[in-house]
Amino acid sequence: MNVTVESASNESASTLRRRVIVDLGREEVAQKLSSAYDELRRTVRLKGFRPGRVPQKLIQRFFGDQVRADVTAQLIREYTDKALKEVGLQPVAAPQIITEQAALADGLRFSAVFDVMPEIALKDYRDLNVTLEAAQPAEQEVEAALLELRQRQATLRKVQGRESVEPGDFVLARLEARVGDKPLPGFGSEPKLIEVSPTALPADLADLLTGAQRNQPFERVMSHPAGHPVAALAGKTVAWSVEVNELFGRELPELDDAFARDLGAYQSVAELRAATRQRLAEQAEAAALSRARLELLDRIVERNPVELPESLVEMELAVLVREREQQAEDREQARQPAADATAIAPERQGELRSQAEKQARRALIVDALARELNVEVSDDELAGRVAEIVRAAGRERQAVADYYAREENRARLRGAMRREKALDALLRPGGADPPAPSQAPADRPAPAPADPI
Repeated sequence: MNVTVESASNESASTLRRRVIVDLGREEVAQKLSSAYDELRRTVRLKGFRPGRVPQKLIQRFFGDQVRADVTAQLIREYTDKALKEVGLQPVAAPQIITEQAALADGLRFSAVFDVMPEIALKDYRDLNVTLEAAQPAEQEVEAALLELRQRQATLRKVQGRESVEPGDFVLARLEARVGDKPLPGFGSEPKLIEVSPTALPADLADLLTGAQRNQPFERVMSHPAGHPVAALAGKTVAWSVEVNELFGRELPELDDAFARDLGAYQSVAELRAATRQRLAEQAEAAALSRARLELLDRIVERNPVELPESLVEMELAVLVREREQQAEDREQARQPAADATAIAPERQGELRSQAEKQARRALIVDALARELNVEVSDDELAGRVAEIVRAAGRERQAVADYYAREENRARLRGAMRREKALDALLRPGGADPPAPSQAPADRPAPAPADPI
């Protein structure tokens, strides 16, 4: 094996791109081919020949193309790893393989093109001062949180003495949508339970239903903006056919000791209120710490310009696109009716790339900081954080536990924790621990999985 390393900057604007060229001689390739044919001869069955007795010429005639393809792929996998170890280079992402000579009779020549991480020597970061402040929750915030908790425990009752839809109602309604002669997918003739509020529906669909009369079908033509949150409606003029069959109102439980006891963790509404206040204070402190981390990191980034590997940006962009698609799917599933909203609008792609570059730059700098400060996250620390997240997940504990059972998600969380610890070492030189999550009221939504800074 002969290995040559070249800069691939002539093919890319990045100076971090490398091309590793691997030349394998005839003898190495011939030995692999011979072994492959011998293995195939032991197992192949052809009419008129006993197993293991098929002539090689016939095997080459019938299976030669497949054997050569398999051997080429095997050699590339094997010798790419060997070549990278030999030259001591670690790709940011899986290399792009370019086969330059694949006749095999004359040997094999291929190249692996990839990005490497930049060398970063941090400077001017120890004198940065960032204020870490968290405001205590106001009484109206506590009351709003308790109201939200009551709303999650609410029951639906049919509205009596009123026939028209008002904001905040739940309606059993049929919404059909057509563009020209074509019905839009996701909107059909089956009635669905819909919450009529801007938090549950796009504002124009909430307006469409507000004021509708029970059991009085109507039609309306609406033009929806290009940036509509429901992708199926974006930029379209839609003919709507609407019929509201039933009206329901949300009946909230009384905020009393019985309600607190029903939640399972409190003996009185005073205990519930105190726990809610504590939770909001901890959330405010955690949010303040998160803001301080990002402010500190951005100031370090500003003082330490770094070239970005293109493949790292592409990896961050892929994560952002998946997150946006999942968020869109979740929003559409939470709304009624649902529609496909997974597409990323073209005008948002530039915005996402800019965000991906920012996240990649932050990741490079904070990882360099963690190395310089010798920061690591132990298995016990990782297990403790996973346990905290699962414990705070409420009814979604099993789903969150399953998420963090996957090694790639645990590795992502470990990276996030390592970056947090590196920044906290500058923010909290005394070594104070960040706030720990408190016991949350029942039915609290599960937290989103932690993302790297």
